[in-house]
Amino acid sequence: MKVHVFSRSSWFEPHRIRQQMSVLISTAYDVEYHSPDKGSASSGPYSIDTNITLRYFRFFEEFASVPFVSIWNAFRLFLYFKRCVRSDDVVINFLPELTIFPMSPRVKIISVVNDDFASMAPRVTSLWLKFLLSRMTSSSYAALYVSIGLMKKYPCERQLLFYPWSDQKRMEREAHKKTLLYWGYISVAVNLAEFDRIATQIEAKSLGLRILLVGPVDDAVSVLVQDLVAKHECISYHPPAKLEDLDLKDVLFGVELLDPGFKNSQFVEFPNKAPRLLSYGIPLVHSGCRLLDKPFFIEYKGNIEDVVSFVRTYSPEINSAIDDYFEENNSAARFMAIDELIKA
Repeated sequence: MKVHVFSRSSWFEPHRIRQQMSVLISTAYDVEYHSPDKGSASSGPYSIDTNITLRYFRFFEEFASVPFVSIWNAFRLFLYFKRCVRSDDVVINFLPELTIFPMSPRVKIISVVNDDFASMAPRVTSLWLKFLLSRMTSSSYAALYVSIGLMKKYPCERQLLFYPWSDQKRMEREAHKKTLLYWGYISVAVNLAEFDRIATQIEAKSLGLRILLVGPVDDAVSVLVQDLVAKHECISYHPPAKLEDLDLKDVLFGVELLDPGFKNSQFVEFPNKAPRLLSYGIPLVHSGCRLLDKPFFIEYKGNIEDVVSFVRTYSPEINSAIDDYFEENNSAARFMAIDELIKA
């Protein structure tokens, strides 16, 4: 038996839950990771690990949310699926198009409904996307969700909350930390205007804090990011880097400020970056989204001095909550949950 992971994301894109889940499952099963070719030199199998093989399929990325294109992609996926997947295999599915056409009832499909699906389509095709997601969950053996909102909106007979995870790391931290870290993709979804206001507060009140932006920058906001760095001495930019390659000793907290116009913000309950930040003991300050009510998720309400004071004052309670979180949310716990579904 093999486990097949179907995704629109290339394996070599910045790692997210798709790749993380594939690596986790590969500790016990042979995994084949299927994604659009995106100009790959070969469509054939390409081994990157002892138990992980990459395969590529044809997929029209442009206008993929338009119903006609979506159905054509689904038909090609249907034919590809028949060639690659045997009746005793298991499929982990991140592709709504994969389930438009009925697959063999003997193949167990476990679909993962992620919060980024809500932003895949423009408003004109949003009804089609809702149909795809409903079809995806209703025709799957089981569904894993990254938010309670998505679970309620697109139910499945067997459903499980499956927030992102990590394994806890221990490191020495500075006693009086002063860095506010944004780590992730910098796009129109990020409220850069709020970063501007925070920097203005820091400089006006001489708070001695600095803001570090780390990650790839979307072309649509590259000029805005350059302007922010030029305008404020307390803001600096660092090219994309793994957390383990950054000096995190001085980081007081991470920052997740979503733009008010970001249309899937209501489904963001536990961001992908959160477990990795928490694994280093870094809480997350947020606005523009509805994160879970946890001590390590602190809502920003417009006054950065108040937030800094709160995090410093309640640091022992925040650290204790982080420790409790990792007792039940780690690789071993996530593998047990997915393994039960695979073997059921």
